[in-house]
Amino acid sequence: MLSTLTPWLLAAVLTCALVVMILRARRQSLALAATAAKLKRLVQAVDSASDAIGIGDMDSNSLFHNKSHVALFGYSVEHLNAAEEPAALFADKAVAREIHASIRAGRSWHGETDIKDRSGRVFPAFVRADIIRDDDGTPTGIFGVFTDITERRRQEIALRTSEENLRRANLDLQTAVEEARRLARAAEAANAAKGAFLATMSHEIRTPLNGVIGMTQILDGTVLSEEQRELLRTIKLSGEALLIIINDTLDYSKIEAGHVELQRQPYDVATCVAESIDLIADRARHKGLALTHRVDPAIPRMVIGDAARLRQILINLLGNAIKFTDHGAVVLTAELAAHAGDRCTLRLSVRDTGIGIAREKQDRLFQRFSQVDDTNTRKYGGTGLGLAISKRLAELMGGTITVESDAGRGSIFTVTIEAGVSAGTSRPDRPDPAPIENPESKIENPARLADRMPLRVLITDDNPVNQRVAALTMKRFGYACDLANDGAAAVAAHERSPYDLILMDVQMPVMDGLEATRRIRALTGSAHRPWIIAITAGAFEEDRLNALGAGMNDFLNKPLNADLLRGSITRGWQAVR
Repeated sequence: MLSTLTPWLLAAVLTCALVVMILRARRQSLALAATAAKLKRLVQAVDSASDAIGIGDMDSNSLFHNKSHVALFGYSVEHLNAAEEPAALFADKAVAREIHASIRAGRSWHGETDIKDRSGRVFPAFVRADIIRDDDGTPTGIFGVFTDITERRRQEIALRTSEENLRRANLDLQTAVEEARRLARAAEAANAAKGAFLATMSHEIRTPLNGVIGMTQILDGTVLSEEQRELLRTIKLSGEALLIIINDTLDYSKIEAGHVELQRQPYDVATCVAESIDLIADRARHKGLALTHRVDPAIPRMVIGDAARLRQILINLLGNAIKFTDHGAVVLTAELAAHAGDRCTLRLSVRDTGIGIAREKQDRLFQRFSQVDDTNTRKYGGTGLGLAISKRLAELMGGTITVESDAGRGSIFTVTIEAGVSAGTSRPDRPDPAPIENPESKIENPARLADRMPLRVLITDDNPVNQRVAALTMKRFGYACDLANDGAAAVAAHERSPYDLILMDVQMPVMDGLEATRRIRALTGSAHRPWIIAITAGAFEEDRLNALGAGMNDFLNKPLNADLLRGSITRGWQAVR
């Protein structure tokens, strides 16, 4: 029985063994297929990498190159293995030997070096060489990665170049800033020197001019023959012309230097217009011209601005109109152009019947040192600064100056300015639009001033001519004056017997007028509060501020103007009585 089953059992055992072997083989095949698939995916991934990847054995024989490697170097595995030396990829052989030695020593290597392709082109790359080890850690090959850094190098070079250019630009900028500062310091020094020169020249010219114009004013009040009076008028007009040149030069210099600050004080436009007419009336009468003015009654009674600068513009426009008009009339008109809330726009026009200005020459009118016709400079004189100054002043007041004219038909100069409106005076209460005369502009009987305003007067000036001009002018007003030659003498005289009115020069030896005023103001008691008027050749705003800051009550420029002096005396009388 057993013998009968043995062959069958043997066959069953063999069959089972065969099935097991087949199943095992199938599993191995599946595992191998899976491994092959993984390996294929790995190869595909390496092959699609953007970096050049190469695999070699420990003897530096190439085993695998991805597509990027072939594209970068131009070598296939066979081409590279057939090259004369394993280091064919490296432009620097010393680096190749360093990498080989590092791998032999069991160390990876990475760094930047120059490599070259099959054509011999050399370019920079980042190289990483790592050791491949088996499960026991035994080195079995080399895994190399090459990254082309040409573009990065270009960007680095561009960045370094940019940084270098920026550094140089910064140095150039620093140099330019230092040069600008140097030039600014030089300009400031030049401006200071120019200002000092102008101040000195103004003082030195105005001092003798005060004697010339002052004496002509005094002489004009004496009995003269017609011929003597005509000669005196020539002297007076020549002195006034010189004074205009001096004032124009100083004003333009101050405007150019940005040293003009406008005042913001309430004033009556009608009075400002009348004063301007008054100051220019003699010139018109001398040429036989009619000089009239009209003030629009709609103009607010009191506006806020700089009356002195507006008067300066009007006198300049009126003076030019009279200068260039031989027959006919000059008319000044003031109108309200606009009014909104606490602001208004004034429009003032000066119309003449003079020689007129050709349209093609009008663009030169407001240029400095320029006249519309060179022959006019010889015939009429002038600096060519007056209109330039007036235009700049009008612009500072928020307006401008325009002209309408034709050759031979006269001219109309129109100035517009912005002004504030004083509270409660938005509409006038004067019904009569007729021209308003300045009551202080008429020369009255001089002796009446002292009779109505008795004052003890001290004149302080180191220049004998200026002392005499001031003394004779005050004599016309009926005042007998004491004299002092410097500030120290003035202080001593006032301490001995206090004065009501002191005419004080500013620049004097021993003690100047500013220090003398401070010392007088330091004295106690109501008797030591005189009305002190600065009578000075200093014509800058700084001079006026310094005088007022020292304690002076008023500030008058030389040449001494009798009308302005009388006005200050009147204000002083009201203050000290």
